Amino acid sequence: MKLLKMRGTKKSQFEYKRVVDELPHLSWLKWALAEANLAARRNTWTPPRPIDIILLSSNKEKRLVRSGEELLDVIVDALNRIEKRLHGATPEVRSLWNYLENGEFTPWNENEFSNYIKQRLDDEIRGRGIITNREVELQPTLGWK
Repeated sequence: MKLLKMRGTKKSQFEYKRVVDELPHLSWLKWALAEANLAARRNTWTPPRPIDIILLSSNKEKRLVRSGEELLDVIVDALNRIEKRLHGATPEVRSLWNYLENGEFTPWNENEFSNYIKQRLDDEIRGRGIITNREVELQPTLGWK
């Protein structure tokens, strides 16, 4: 167990937690799990470069993104801001409907909505130095069936 604890990897951390969950009556394992978590953080943490800290301090909107998980955090924050725009004081949600000549409304189709989200993500994230692209989509050509 000591070797597993000191290995300091995400995998060893996960396995140690699994052992703790299987043997909850051994209270000392919980303290050892805390040490395993600390070892994993110590071995996997990458400190930011000094230039990144300077750039971050110059603009409160900037975010340091070093992993897929951090990128997901930025995207979720941006989607939350988009949601506020949709339902805010001047709600944009009304613009997501097509007005028909007979006075009825129909919702945008998937492509129209995807374009809207892509444009809003560009607006929200571009200042943070992240570029968004929509999913690759096949375009119909002559002979398309």
